[in-house]
Amino acid sequence: MSIPFIKTESNYDFIKRHFQVFVPNRRNAERVVHSGEMELDDTWHIALPRTHCELQARAAHDLQEYLRISQMLTLSVVEVADGLEIAPPCTILFREMPELRHGYVITITPDAITVSAGPMEHLAAAVRLEDRMNFASAPILKVGTETRERLVEVMEVHSACGDDEYPDEELNAIAHAGYNCIVEFMTAPDRNRHGSYDLPALIQRAAKYGLYVTAYSYLSCWIHPDAPNAQATFDAVFGEFARHNRGLHRIKLVGESLEFPSRDPHTTGKHNYESFTDGIPDPRPSPGWYPCYDYPAYLARIERAIHKFAPDVDIVMSTYNWGYLPAKTRRTFVENLPPGIHLELVYDIFGKRTLGDLKVPLMDYSYANAHPSEFFVTEGANAAGVGHPAHYANVNTTGNSWDVGCVPYMPVPHRLLARFNHLETARRKWGLNEHYCCHHQGWSDSFATDFAKELGWSPRLDSEEEQECLLMRIAERDYGVSASQNVMGAWQHWSDAMEHYIGSNEDQYGPWRVGPAYPFIFQPDISRTFSPKEIQFPTAPKAHNGWRIIKTFYHPFENSEQSPGFLRYPIEIKELEKMRQEWLAGLSILNEYEGTPRESFHADNLARLYSLGHFILHTITTTIHIKKWWLLNMQLQTSRDRESALAVLNQIEELAYSEIENARAVIPDVECDSRLGWEPSMEYVADRWHIEWKIRQVESAIREIAIYRDIIQL
Repeated sequence: MSIPFIKTESNYDFIKRHFQVFVPNRRNAERVVHSGEMELDDTWHIALPRTHCELQARAAHDLQEYLRISQMLTLSVVEVADGLEIAPPCTILFREMPELRHGYVITITPDAITVSAGPMEHLAAAVRLEDRMNFASAPILKVGTETRERLVEVMEVHSACGDDEYPDEELNAIAHAGYNCIVEFMTAPDRNRHGSYDLPALIQRAAKYGLYVTAYSYLSCWIHPDAPNAQATFDAVFGEFARHNRGLHRIKLVGESLEFPSRDPHTTGKHNYESFTDGIPDPRPSPGWYPCYDYPAYLARIERAIHKFAPDVDIVMSTYNWGYLPAKTRRTFVENLPPGIHLELVYDIFGKRTLGDLKVPLMDYSYANAHPSEFFVTEGANAAGVGHPAHYANVNTTGNSWDVGCVPYMPVPHRLLARFNHLETARRKWGLNEHYCCHHQGWSDSFATDFAKELGWSPRLDSEEEQECLLMRIAERDYGVSASQNVMGAWQHWSDAMEHYIGSNEDQYGPWRVGPAYPFIFQPDISRTFSPKEIQFPTAPKAHNGWRIIKTFYHPFENSEQSPGFLRYPIEIKELEKMRQEWLAGLSILNEYEGTPRESFHADNLARLYSLGHFILHTITTTIHIKKWWLLNMQLQTSRDRESALAVLNQIEELAYSEIENARAVIPDVECDSRLGWEPSMEYVADRWHIEWKIRQVESAIREIAIYRDIIQL
């Protein structure tokens, strides 16, 4: 490997890097001013009107700090008389422009810059100037006037530094990444998923960074809408929540966290964890997973309670949980959606895929399909067909998904570019202009944040040539000009590799979720205590989801829309082998780089990109291995004689040793980048400790194999 590893990181060191929004000394002394450009120097200053607002001041001081840290320039911030078109020469002036609600105008001349922004967009305008200088690697800007307005008016994200954690440093990082709304999981008027929390204070702090706040509801209201005094119950839950948390932008509702005692005979009418009678399971879905006929009435009660105290807050209902149903069934729900409740579309879930004559749909968030799922398209059409606004969607555009659940982002920019382009089509067709950009996986600094700032605004880079040029500029900025072609080649191969990705439930709740830390459980049950073979994956006590969303006893989770596992696995293994070869080709191109990066941060970025690609390569291998492991375990237990059983057992043992080496190979990766192996709601699942735990677990399985070999030969 020609790319050297950087200094070893300890767990959570990535947060320090994440909070550092300005890279020190980005300035390239060899960069010269070209025709049509101007250059800032230390004779300039930054000006604010005397009656400036807090956001204007933050934008001015943010630009001042950026110039000091990244461009080695010290500029003072001064106040000037209100109404002054421009201050004395060599001034950057920040002005209010109320009529431009979701945008700004930047006018640049050789001796003056005027920044005129809408009420919440001052910091976004300052970040635009900073981004342009980052691409130039110098305090150099193109002369002219740029008018920009948000095409996507709201881009929501969860925290990148911890589940529901929003210190000021994170709010600042989110604003610089181009997002303008944060999402908090709430279980009560004054409580998030981790306990007591002051949401009104968060709303006020977020506003200082130009950010709105959405509450993702986990509020419980187990009552039928037709029950006596039902509205009083809804008022006591949802009404009290709205009253307590004034200033919210949106309240988001999702079926799986909003079950109720539905009377729809298509459902159990019970919570999903209570859907059985005398221990006998009821195969019907619970109400959170089906568009019950009485769900609209339930939502109407919620809407009335919320808008009684907060008439301006948006209420959004996600149909995420019943995307598996036919469009006709879902259309009935959309037709009856009460006024005041908006619909959330979902871009990728339940995406249809086939391998030959086998159905292998994507069961959860994934970049495997570049185009939107049929669920997204039909739900949007259903909404348009009944005149219901479809302006909001769950889109996963931060680079995070469940493709590999514990990496900072998937390095597949071409898949993400395709997604942004399809979403622009949906905006023009349906008015879809608000994005829920990620689920609790959060976001990380990558090309995805540049896409948000470039493709979510007008004028938009629409052509393939413009978008490829943007990607090259990102590669040059982040990895250096000398390495940019290698990075671009790796990105292309990795994006192409996703054509062969497998997104079944057992994979996305298994090896894809925790990578090479995934355990390999020997399936024959050798026991004197009759303990279950499933083991609890070790996660931190503070992790909200943790082990609860990790299934360790690998086997097919069969589904009515999917071919059975015994048919799928042999074909899926072949497909994943193609994915591994394509991924390896990208990693090899990156490894062929023999230059010397101009800046130290370029070298650090290259090392982390290599570690990310290497970790994912070995995650693909783990997923191939576990499918082979299941097939061999099934073959072992249906063997007809000792000889064939022992032959299979030898293959299982050989596979176990291969997987140990596969897992051990990623230890340098997770120590190079402490963000690898971590996810906000699970915490660490594939750091060094977890990789070594997995190795110990497989070594234990090898001991079981030895015992079973003796049992066969009794």
